[in-house]
Amino acid sequence: MRKWLEMVPADQRACNPWLSYWYGNTKLLSEPESAARHFKTAFRRFEAAGDSPGACLSLTGILDSIMYRNDSLAEVPHWLDVLQTWQQQGPCPVPGAAVRLDFTAFNLRFLACPGQYTPAQWQALAQRLEAAVFLLPDDTLRCLCASHLAMYYTWHPQPARLQLLADSVYKYAISDRVTPLARLIAYLVEITRRWVLAETEGTDAVIREALQVMADHGVYISRLWLLSAAIFYYLTRRDLDTAATLLEQFHEHVRPRHRNEEAHYHFLAGWLACLQGKLEQAHIHATTACSIIQKLHSPHFELLSHILLCLTLIRKERFDEARRRIGEAKALAAAIHARNMEVHHLGLLEAWIVWRQGRVGQALDHLRTALACGRELSLRVSPVQDPHLLAGLCALALEHGIEPDYVKHLIRWNDLPPPRDACLLSSWPMAVRIQTLGRFGLSVHGKHLSWQPASNKPLQLLQVLISFGGREVTDGRIEDILWPDAEADAAHRALITNVQRLRRLLGVHQAILHRDGRLGLNPHYCWVDAWALERNPQNDDPESLVPLLELYRGRFLRDVGAPPWVLPLRERLHNLILRHYGRLLLHLTETGRWQDLITLCHRGLQIDDLHEPFYQGLMLAHRQMGQYGEAVRVYQRCRDQLRNRLNASPGPQTRALFESLPLESG
Repeated sequence: MRKWLEMVPADQRACNPWLSYWYGNTKLLSEPESAARHFKTAFRRFEAAGDSPGACLSLTGILDSIMYRNDSLAEVPHWLDVLQTWQQQGPCPVPGAAVRLDFTAFNLRFLACPGQYTPAQWQALAQRLEAAVFLLPDDTLRCLCASHLAMYYTWHPQPARLQLLADSVYKYAISDRVTPLARLIAYLVEITRRWVLAETEGTDAVIREALQVMADHGVYISRLWLLSAAIFYYLTRRDLDTAATLLEQFHEHVRPRHRNEEAHYHFLAGWLACLQGKLEQAHIHATTACSIIQKLHSPHFELLSHILLCLTLIRKERFDEARRRIGEAKALAAAIHARNMEVHHLGLLEAWIVWRQGRVGQALDHLRTALACGRELSLRVSPVQDPHLLAGLCALALEHGIEPDYVKHLIRWNDLPPPRDACLLSSWPMAVRIQTLGRFGLSVHGKHLSWQPASNKPLQLLQVLISFGGREVTDGRIEDILWPDAEADAAHRALITNVQRLRRLLGVHQAILHRDGRLGLNPHYCWVDAWALERNPQNDDPESLVPLLELYRGRFLRDVGAPPWVLPLRERLHNLILRHYGRLLLHLTETGRWQDLITLCHRGLQIDDLHEPFYQGLMLAHRQMGQYGEAVRVYQRCRDQLRNRLNASPGPQTRALFESLPLESG
């Protein structure tokens, strides 16, 4: 059609509004800026002639061209006013054009002028249009219109409604009943849904299919939209290599002088650099994105860029500047009714700043407000997130009982690794939790697994692996323990088989790492009480040792007996816990907390009733409290235990304490 129309002299095309209109249509997907000029020419002539159908169709083209050119939205308010003037004269006489006008105008008004309506007005309008989507007889039109609503439900998160829309149009992504552009729009809605709802299964395949359909049909107007959605997904899943590859493709296709595309590239590049720890690059990209986008009348994306800048400043520990930027971003978020950004996402950043500055009470207040908002809005992922920051705040929230159910969901949705200092949090939702101190126990996703050690080779493999440290253990070392009499090849085959059986038993494939002849547990998915015990306390306060003492319920793998492979770690852990008890015993003695000292020593005797310092602590505490008879009984118990089990006598310090008691007490 374009070739045929270009055979008509340009001045004659310009004089005929229908020729201008159709010529604009031929350029809409490939040259939207040029298309807009022809649509505007057509509209002026239709308007002058009082041709209502032609004017409506031309207005539809103008609004579509603004959307497809992916640049400044500065002229949107003018054309929406023009549309409103025409609608006051009566409904659009072209049914298909009327529907497209409604949805495109809704989308552009929301993107460029979100403050024109209240949240309630936006919601009422969205629900009215949503009801209309499912009644549309044309499948292509249904896909295009649904994409406009999907954008609204993404920016102002309503996951359930986004799910409904995506389900209604995804079938067209793999159908020939709609145009290639409509297929790609259906893919775009589906990828966005998967990102917003933190769904991972099958998403890689959906993204590959979408990019292949685009290449097969040459519909490149949607290229950057699809790439952007895919990069968002991979950045939130922390697949930085794939995100970087797609970002290179994105950058290759940014059109010269398209400021919105340039800003979008810098935003994505800044987010990637931030996750890579390249903070100076991240700051430069974020600053550039903010500088460009503020001139384009696109407040939602401007807000995203500001949040990225706030994050980079926080990562660089420029907290004063970050607080100022957060204030500006919250003002913008309030103006466009983006409560999810204002209260939840920016609130989390505020919580992090004051927490890092030691103002824990203020941090908890920010957390309560931000997480309550996230729960209310069913927020699963952040459009700009840092897993280290989010994991730390989740640990702080769990420690203080703030929105625990929602926080656990956040951790699972975002696949967050536990921070180092969260190793003692029993509430952190690790996929696999392994208890080795005292009685062996194993739970997966909170469900305890029953087992019979005599016949369960996979769990014996797990125990041996943990005994050797649980990380980077050579295959041969394990094979020598579990299959000492087997030939090397047979032992290795048995190891491979039982690694597979252990993975099936756990149901968490990523929990077991096996590569290059080395076996280990993935600390991202596995919590082991022995590992937690060996972590150094976060500070020098002896009171910080109490959670470590509570972990120790008995000697390492007590139930397996005393095979040589278990003894080194068993002794090391037992000596470690005795040192921790010793530090706390000394602290309680120096502070004169005698009743607490008695309680602690009784607990210690439950794990080692031959350790004399526990008896000494009890004798000292009872002596200081004037309970001399009780102190004597403690000494007698110590003497009997040592004599009956070790054929030994109490040491000099214990005897000295006994001799310090008044004579009548004995």
